[in-house]
Amino acid sequence: PVADVDLTAPVAMELAQLLAAPRPQARERLGRIISAAMSLVLEGSGLHFLQDGLSAGHIRPIYSRRALGEKKFDHDSDNREGLVALLQTPQGEHEFVAHGDSYLLGRAHLAAPCDWEGARAGRLSPDAASDCVIAHQRGLLVSTAAASILDWASGGFMYGSDEQRAPCSRQDESHPMVCAHLPLQASRIPGQEFHGLTHEPRLHRGSIPLPPPPFAYESMSVNASTDLAGMGNQIGLDIAFYSELGEFATWLTSYRIGIRSTDGDRRSEEFITDFSYGFHWRWAARLILDLEPFVYLGLRGSSPDRSVFIGAGPRIGITALPEGLVKIPLELSLGYRVPFTLYDGRYGLASRGLKTEAHWLQFSIGLAFM
Repeated sequence: PVADVDLTAPVAMELAQLLAAPRPQARERLGRIISAAMSLVLEGSGLHFLQDGLSAGHIRPIYSRRALGEKKFDHDSDNREGLVALLQTPQGEHEFVAHGDSYLLGRAHLAAPCDWEGARAGRLSPDAASDCVIAHQRGLLVSTAAASILDWASGGFMYGSDEQRAPCSRQDESHPMVCAHLPLQASRIPGQEFHGLTHEPRLHRGSIPLPPPPFAYESMSVNASTDLAGMGNQIGLDIAFYSELGEFATWLTSYRIGIRSTDGDRRSEEFITDFSYGFHWRWAARLILDLEPFVYLGLRGSSPDRSVFIGAGPRIGITALPEGLVKIPLELSLGYRVPFTLYDGRYGLASRGLKTEAHWLQFSIGLAFM
């Protein structure tokens, strides 16, 4: 894919200047580029978490909300709507409007220069005002990252002894970039204290989080099952609808509809549709334990020996939602199903006891739509 021109333009300009420069100057410029690139390579992991500290979705964790869906909603809505945040550097406290993720980086082209007087006076359109605060936050990302690299390259003097930190307390600062822009800790929202730091108590503008919708999601999955007794294999397709049961969605309920096909000869092949109403306990944020009683209706064999059978049974399993580890909304599930036939068209009702059809070990993979 072609890279975004707005992102590659500074690099293209640097390369053009490098190629046009006399050889000694080009070698010097190339040396500076290599040094900067190596700094990014060695410091890149730390910069990732530093920039997360300026992202709206990471600034305001709602500790009272334990539910996975609510946390995700808070993260996305704060990134999209923005919030007032406080950045603490050695020179003091700075207030800025924070967005995050694609809402911060997705709009490649911003109007420039920003009319800050118009923004303060409320004369700008919402889009123009958003452009201004996004441009400012992008500048903060660059300046804090640069300050972090400079601090790292100078031995990390900001986190050394009082004597090492002294340059930021003198008028003749020897590290002005670090003193002005290096975050001393993750950004905060108004009302949260900067622990261990002194700052002037005052009122700040702020915002409150949006109320999240009830947690629910839908999934579509394909599955493959094998009979632990070695009597056959089965494939199927499931559609499920999950909803919260309780304030924090620790418990969920679901409706599931499935169709399945069992291999076999002309007399034993099966086509089945089933329905279940399940209960699910969230063992961890993305790990769910399942208990699903189900009923089913099926056809066994082919004409003229085709018969109808009806039954019920339990399913237990464990489901993982690894969306935080991969970039697609996967649903992975491992389960055990035991269908008991209550009526068979060839034999009638199970008057002599339930007939165990199979002991199915089932693996499912699908997509979860939250």
